[in-house]
Amino acid sequence: MNSDNFSVTAGRDGSRRFASEHDDRWVRGGGRSFERGGWRSRNNFGKFNKGFYGRGKARGRGRGNFRGGFQGPGPRSSSHQDEDGDTSMDGKEQPGAQNRFSPYTRPNRRGRIDRRFDQNRPSASDERSGLFQRLGLPVNTNRDHSWFRIMIPYGKKSGKDDLLKIFQTNLDVPFNPIDFHFEQMKAVFYVQDKTCADALYALSRKITLANGYKLVIIVVPSSPPYIPITDEDIDKLKLCMSKRYDPASKTLNLSNLYNDADLQAQNLRMALCSRQVMASVIKIIGDNIPELVALDVSDNNLSSLDHLAALTEKAPCVTKLNLGKNKLRNVEELDKIKGWALELLILEFSDRFKDQLSYISAVRQRFPKILKLDGHDIPPPITFDIESPTELPQIKGSFFAGSTEVQALIVKFVKDYFTVYDSDNRQGLLDAYHEQAMFSMSACYNGAIEFRQPSLKMYTEENRNLIQLNKKDLSQKNKLLKYGRIPIISKLCTLPQTTHDTNSFIVDVSHVSSSLLSFTVCGMFKEAEKRDHRSFIRWFTRSFLTVPYGQGMVITNDMLTIINASTEQAQKSFKHPAPTPNSSPVQEVSPATSSFETPTGLSQEQKQKMILSFVNDSGMNTECSQRCLEQNDWNYEKAGLMFLELKKQNKIPPEAFLK
Repeated sequence: MNSDNFSVTAGRDGSRRFASEHDDRWVRGGGRSFERGGWRSRNNFGKFNKGFYGRGKARGRGRGNFRGGFQGPGPRSSSHQDEDGDTSMDGKEQPGAQNRFSPYTRPNRRGRIDRRFDQNRPSASDERSGLFQRLGLPVNTNRDHSWFRIMIPYGKKSGKDDLLKIFQTNLDVPFNPIDFHFEQMKAVFYVQDKTCADALYALSRKITLANGYKLVIIVVPSSPPYIPITDEDIDKLKLCMSKRYDPASKTLNLSNLYNDADLQAQNLRMALCSRQVMASVIKIIGDNIPELVALDVSDNNLSSLDHLAALTEKAPCVTKLNLGKNKLRNVEELDKIKGWALELLILEFSDRFKDQLSYISAVRQRFPKILKLDGHDIPPPITFDIESPTELPQIKGSFFAGSTEVQALIVKFVKDYFTVYDSDNRQGLLDAYHEQAMFSMSACYNGAIEFRQPSLKMYTEENRNLIQLNKKDLSQKNKLLKYGRIPIISKLCTLPQTTHDTNSFIVDVSHVSSSLLSFTVCGMFKEAEKRDHRSFIRWFTRSFLTVPYGQGMVITNDMLTIINASTEQAQKSFKHPAPTPNSSPVQEVSPATSSFETPTGLSQEQKQKMILSFVNDSGMNTECSQRCLEQNDWNYEKAGLMFLELKKQNKIPPEAFLK
């Protein structure tokens, strides 16, 4: 080839254009030749581009990077190009070639370098090695694909012991969880057996938790969870910390621990943001300097205080803390270390609040005794000379006003009432209510539950929660009241079928007299399983006003309140069912006959009139009508409700009716 007829023109972006009367491989104007896909003429360039960019313009000329297409070699793929792709026409390497434009690092559509085609880009193993170094872990470039990371959303609500018990009970394969821990509300652990991982995944959404929700299990392939820090490394870390500790002021400086010169000299990197390193540091502090007062963990790339929270128990005397130059996401992270009564704090969050007062207020909500924030003195908190006790009184059991007679009467009544209430037919409660009794029901969601709660729709349709009622329509207060025992029983029959945990019952008697008895029953109950096999657990409070009737008593006022049970309440319920409320004297009372008294002493004439009336109302013959009344102790209304229920279920034979 004659060099006089061959020229190279360089563009501003580093691209080149070749011109030769003997070399027709290149299309003038920035066209491209595709060695693998054949030749393309310049006339077809616009048509080709239209399919990719939606335009008829020859957009992207001078590039070989097309969406969805393949990468064609650029104009530098001449016969004189060496392996580095940057030689002169005579085969000699030109100075500064490493800094020149390369087709493997060509700009993308926005002018940025696309590193995907950079031959000098570090390999994945090199990047992973750098990551391990930053985390203070030994380098292992051979990724093990036999590990699996298991995640349970909101697993912290159920607790580690309950979750592991569920897995061990329901898995048919060996189960060995590694590195079980919580990441905020999520439970995380690892397994190294694909069979176990598949079995865990198969359990997802097939187990109902105590709160009524399905257990969700997420399984993803993973690298090994961690490489444990050796005892030798811990000894080196302990020596490093001893040099950073000032016994006079009881101050430990762990700032920028990753770049500690002593550790680097021993080829050891300890990143405090690593959970394993933080756990080792906390153990060293707890074993050697639990009297620690001041702690500096600044400039350690901390994005969360989850792991540091464990130190509040190991070193409870810390009053000075430096969290500056970290990557904490929000001020709510401080909630995890509220166990410390901090007086000095460096946080550097002032730019995240609209003013300094809001910043101080947010910090003081977590640490009421704070006096210095980010190096500045702040106004002292307003306190009282006598501090209020921090410990709440212990929960006591049932209270029966010190009367064993009242206790026996109420326990018998409660036992009989909820036995009938949990049965398939609640019409038997008709005799428990006075003729002029009143009933009201209210329901609300539990504010202590953070995650999504089970629906209370079946209870809120006639919700008499006075706070939520329309204040302009006060008549709703009366409309939602049920007057008379028949409307009350009708309403109770529409509520879901339930099972009460009598072991959770707490009975409190507020008033006792010869004419009135007032008491409250609260406890747990669960609803019958629905089509989706979920059984929600609720907490109820029921206030009864009763008056004497015969040998027992009847209800004149019944107020029912229902909320969703918290996770802690749900976990404790239905463990050991007991037949009586949770007070030891109560358990000594044996259940006797029903406390619901019925009219007695009817004359034979009155009974005969009642039979004739029942025959006319029910349409049954005299014998069956009399039998129905006798089985219901000659209570006409109760017998009528029983007749309607049996007729609805088609349990009354045709021969029982008059022909």
